[in-house]
Amino acid sequence: MTLRKVAFFVVGWIAISSVLCQASVAKAQDKKLKHATHAGHFERNDSGLQGNKSFLVFSHLEEFEALFGVAALGVGPTKKQNFVTQETLDEKLVIAAIYRGNSEPTISNVQIIQKGETITVAYRLKPGRDAGFAMNVPFIFSIPKVDYQQIEFYENDKLVATVKAETETDKRLEARPNP
Repeated sequence: MTLRKVAFFVVGWIAISSVLCQASVAKAQDKKLKHATHAGHFERNDSGLQGNKSFLVFSHLEEFEALFGVAALGVGPTKKQNFVTQETLDEKLVIAAIYRGNSEPTISNVQIIQKGETITVAYRLKPGRDAGFAMNVPFIFSIPKVDYQQIEFYENDKLVATVKAETETDKRLEARPNP
């Protein structure tokens, strides 16, 4: 083997190793976050939220309770009550999506992943049948408290909203749906 071939081999090996290392570092930064689903809450009539959808993040119970009440309605044998409490918010960040309309949608395949300083909430949304009356359906999750700059909501693989990190003066964060 000539010196030139050895040099090409070494340079090629270094380039491939570098690419593989970068890929494993990028993959290591994607962290699936364990989450809990909270049921038994309803959007209060005086919440002040409008539109067909709202996407929110909470770290304080007072702000959560200003928008949500507690009810056993709609919680049957297939749904467990799991209320958001002070203990929940002491240890976790609460994320909510509210859907408003004449049907009760369902969500499935919920995945919450942290990619660097971005939290991605991805799920499948299936619209329900027309109920003939208006309803507000909240989907509420809690995740471990982590450092983040924004939370992105993906509905059926489409980005529908982005919520920026809270500031000291803004405890309740809401994003309007992306057009």
